[in-house]
Amino acid sequence: MVRTLTWCTDATRRVHRCGYVGYMWWRALPGGASGAEHGAALNELREEYDLIVARSADLWQPVPVLEVDGHKGHSSSVVLAATTSTPPRVRLSADLLSTPPVDRAWSMAHELGHVLRHQNGERPAGAPVFLAGAGVLGAGAVACVFTAGAAVLHSAGFIAGVLAAGALGQVGGLWLVLLVLMRREESATDAVAAAVFGEVLTPAGVERLCRYEGALSRYVPTLLRSHPRPKARRAAGLVALDHR
Repeated sequence: MVRTLTWCTDATRRVHRCGYVGYMWWRALPGGASGAEHGAALNELREEYDLIVARSADLWQPVPVLEVDGHKGHSSSVVLAATTSTPPRVRLSADLLSTPPVDRAWSMAHELGHVLRHQNGERPAGAPVFLAGAGVLGAGAVACVFTAGAAVLHSAGFIAGVLAAGALGQVGGLWLVLLVLMRREESATDAVAAAVFGEVLTPAGVERLCRYEGALSRYVPTLLRSHPRPKARRAAGLVALDHR
């Protein structure tokens, strides 16, 4: 059933899209522009999103719906559904409304890549091994905490300190394992954006991500990052595009 395209400017009403069942949800309107200008920008964004979705029209189960977060500064994200009866949602940042289409296309393709990987049951490479290791580290940390508590009750302060340090070390190891999984998921999703949707992070997109991460992000070791570095993401995307 084709629905009528309508616009609204409050935080709760839905904006229906033409072509397939879904909706665009505009959570809030930031100031500085008229409703007509926002309507035109939203319509342009929706049309570009529809074109990217259509590149893999036969792969969706079901088609993800589009939301636009009206709070500037929020990053784009996806809301994954637990069942196939509820469509996943791609929630794009309002910052993309003022981003040139050629530069924001990758952001849409990347978030759609997360949805596609989830619907296909794909996980980061080595995920079972890393998750098993995370479970061992978590269990070890809990054991150290309880043993340290028992040591304190028996006035064994030095042993309690050693065990507490061990627990902190294992929690740190657990966090590093989770960061590895997050980086692998992001890299795999970037590959989907290139291979399936034909989109690669542009040079302007690299600069935008660097600004979003902050000036100090360049000093953060890759081991402590949840996402690969923007320049590395573009380089990997170009390689994936060449092998498309």
